[in-house]
Amino acid sequence: MYDRFNISLRLPIHLFLKKKSQQMVVEKLKECYSKINTSWTLKFWMDPGIVDAQDVVEFAAKYEDTFKHRTSFKPNDKIDANDYVLFEVVDPNNPLPNHKRFNRNRFSYESQVGELIPKALDEYMKISNFILSVNQQKAYETSRPSR
Repeated sequence: MYDRFNISLRLPIHLFLKKKSQQMVVEKLKECYSKINTSWTLKFWMDPGIVDAQDVVEFAAKYEDTFKHRTSFKPNDKIDANDYVLFEVVDPNNPLPNHKRFNRNRFSYESQVGELIPKALDEYMKISNFILSVNQQKAYETSRPSR
């Protein structure tokens, strides 16, 4: 397993929290855990003007056992230029501060509704598994003895 690569995902929690798409997103995250063969980081962000912090705390407590690896919840004003992720779901109606100025992701998927997040997570799984497979193949090739 190639563990030096930053396999990480950032989601805007306001797109699905306390909405009918919430369970659908959580189920797709479970699928991500089962199909991505490495530990990865899940980063939720919220806009305190849209989402109540208490709702986020309740969400985190309810799904504590579901989120298997490193998981964080941050307000949008605490995400700085160094908070880089491999894949980010971007809400074009509510972008992160200085979104255009700082490139905080390698891949992104724009969505304005929570119902489309599972499709974004499918893309995240494809990209992550491709990167991991290429890097595993390179690690295998360099570890073979030379003749």
